[in-house]
Amino acid sequence: MQIEGNSFTEEKVTALLDGKKVLGSLKEVEEVRGAIKAYEKMGSYNYTKLADLLQSHKLMMDTLLTNAGEFRAGNVGVYDKDGVNHVAPPPSQVHGLMVDLFDWLGKTKEHPLVVSSIFHYEFEFIHPFSDGNGRVGRLWQSVILIAYKELFSYIPIESIVCCF
Repeated sequence: MQIEGNSFTEEKVTALLDGKKVLGSLKEVEEVRGAIKAYEKMGSYNYTKLADLLQSHKLMMDTLLTNAGEFRAGNVGVYDKDGVNHVAPPPSQVHGLMVDLFDWLGKTKEHPLVVSSIFHYEFEFIHPFSDGNGRVGRLWQSVILIAYKELFSYIPIESIVCCF
């Protein structure tokens, strides 16, 4: 597991999983611990339920955000070294866009590999949270794929999908 902006190596993450102490900032440790909590519940999420996605965000971000598990209230953008490369829809549209996305998710007959990719793209476009969108988006892509074939629980999709 790699978290964008977090310097923890696979070895440090493994050490945390094993209950060992590691050197790092409190924020980095809490990011990893939150991701571990959310991934431990992966088998219990229903990929068509928006409430389950919100719960996964709460588990992942609870010690980092005051609004974990809730849609963002402010504007956000995605930045790189050259500046802004995506301005997300305004917060007043987030709830409706997410309801529409989950309605589609529950009804689509497309192949799950296509569904997971479309979902991930649309989720990152909406950018519904103030932080943690990339992590939750990759988690949810895995949740969709695991519902299709359990084999995907052994393939680290979140390590393969490019970070946003």
